Amino acid sequence: QGEKAPANPWRAIGIEWLVSSPPSHENFEQLPVVIAEPYGYGKSEALISNPDALEVIHEPN
Repeated sequence: QGEKAPANPWRAIGIEWLVSSPPSHENFEQLPVVIAEPYGYGKSEALISNPDALEVIHEPN
């Protein structure tokens, strides 16, 4: 067996990668509201209306 993979090995920025594994019963404490596509093709971060409810993950450079 190899090492345990990190939570987000591909550094994806979709909200599905913000959920723990295995997911909790409700996934998120508050329902996230996404205001843009997760891959903005040229934008540097995911846009979420309530950043306090979620951790914003930045794309790699």
